[in-house]
Amino acid sequence: MAKQSDESDENYRVRVQHRIEMLMPVLADAAVGDFSRNVPLGGPHDEFSELYVGVQLMLEVIREKLDQLEQLNVDLEDIIAKRTNELYGSETRFRAVSDSANDAIVTIDAHGAVVYLNRAAEIIFGRTLAATNGKPLTTLIPSLDPKYLKALPTPPSLEQKTWQID
Repeated sequence: MAKQSDESDENYRVRVQHRIEMLMPVLADAAVGDFSRNVPLGGPHDEFSELYVGVQLMLEVIREKLDQLEQLNVDLEDIIAKRTNELYGSETRFRAVSDSANDAIVTIDAHGAVVYLNRAAEIIFGRTLAATNGKPLTTLIPSLDPKYLKALPTPPSLEQKTWQID
């Protein structure tokens, strides 16, 4: 009787080992981000059957979510391309208007650094955008009291901005 039990235990161990070995390549691929392999669902109906089905269902959900993520990425790239084109058109119109103005137009960032000068500003201040870009506004107007810069409204930071994608 003990010999039969030992053989039965050995058969069970071999069967369990075989079922685990069948699943391991699928799990190894999934562990490195490859969810393309399917679980081998054929075989005897035993305690591993539900595990196999559960892992297969999980892989299918992951594939579905990856497909959705891929589509969202494509949609986002389309939106970015559209908005980039809109921004380029807006910037082109702004530069056309500002470069034809007789008054100086100076744009600074939130920190008071020069980011744009129109042609009239370059002539009036005797400096080019290339020479002043990123430098403090006081580079153009040395006598400017810093309290005036502090009085300028600060644009909202990106952390405070809520972005909505249509």
